[in-house]
Amino acid sequence: MRRSAPKVITWLIALILGVGGILMHQNIVSIPVLDPYEFWIEVAAWGILALGTILPGA
Repeated sequence: MRRSAPKVITWLIALILGVGGILMHQNIVSIPVLDPYEFWIEVAAWGILALGTILPGA
Protein backbone atom coordinates (compact mmCIF):
# COMPACT_ATOMS: atom_id res chain seq x y z
CA MET A 1 0.00 0.00 0.00
CA ARG A 2 1.45 3.27 -1.10
CA ARG A 3 0.79 6.38 0.96
CA SER A 4 0.66 9.92 -0.33
CA ALA A 5 0.16 13.37 1.09
CA PRO A 6 -3.49 14.38 1.30
CA LYS A 7 -4.79 17.14 -0.94
CA VAL A 8 -4.86 20.62 0.51
CA ILE A 9 -8.66 20.69 0.81
CA THR A 10 -8.67 17.37 2.70
CA TRP A 11 -5.97 18.65 5.03
CA LEU A 12 -7.83 21.93 5.63
CA ILE A 13 -11.10 20.16 6.45
CA ALA A 14 -9.30 17.91 8.94
CA LEU A 15 -7.52 20.93 10.44
CA ILE A 16 -10.72 22.94 10.86
CA LEU A 17 -12.53 19.99 12.47
CA GLY A 18 -9.57 19.22 14.72
CA VAL A 19 -9.05 22.78 15.93
CA GLY A 20 -12.80 23.21 16.40
CA GLY A 21 -13.00 20.05 18.49
CA ILE A 22 -10.07 21.11 20.66
CA LEU A 23 -11.50 24.60 21.19
CA MET A 24 -14.88 23.15 22.16
CA HIS A 25 -13.23 20.70 24.55
CA GLN A 26 -11.31 23.52 26.25
CA ASN A 27 -14.53 25.60 26.47
CA ILE A 28 -12.97 28.40 24.43
CA VAL A 29 -15.69 28.12 21.79
CA SER A 30 -19.21 26.97 22.54
CA ILE A 31 -21.51 25.75 19.80
CA PRO A 32 -24.48 24.32 21.72
CA VAL A 33 -25.59 22.01 18.91
CA LEU A 34 -22.12 20.47 18.50
CA ASP A 35 -20.87 20.48 22.11
CA PRO A 36 -22.08 16.92 22.87
CA TYR A 37 -20.16 15.66 19.84
CA GLU A 38 -16.73 17.25 20.46
CA PHE A 39 -15.07 13.83 20.81
CA TRP A 40 -16.58 12.56 17.56
CA ILE A 41 -15.55 15.73 15.76
CA GLU A 42 -11.97 14.98 16.78
CA VAL A 43 -12.32 11.37 15.65
CA ALA A 44 -13.71 12.56 12.31
CA ALA A 45 -10.77 14.94 11.85
CA TRP A 46 -8.24 12.15 12.44
CA GLY A 47 -10.23 9.77 10.25
CA ILE A 48 -10.37 12.24 7.35
CA LEU A 49 -6.65 12.86 7.66
CA ALA A 50 -5.90 9.12 7.73
CA LEU A 51 -8.14 8.40 4.75
CA GLY A 52 -6.61 11.30 2.84
CA THR A 53 -3.20 9.73 3.36
CA ILE A 54 -4.22 6.16 2.48
CA LEU A 55 -6.57 6.72 -0.48
CA PRO A 56 -4.99 7.86 -3.73
CA GLY A 57 -6.26 11.20 -5.01
CA ALA A 58 -8.05 12.12 -1.80
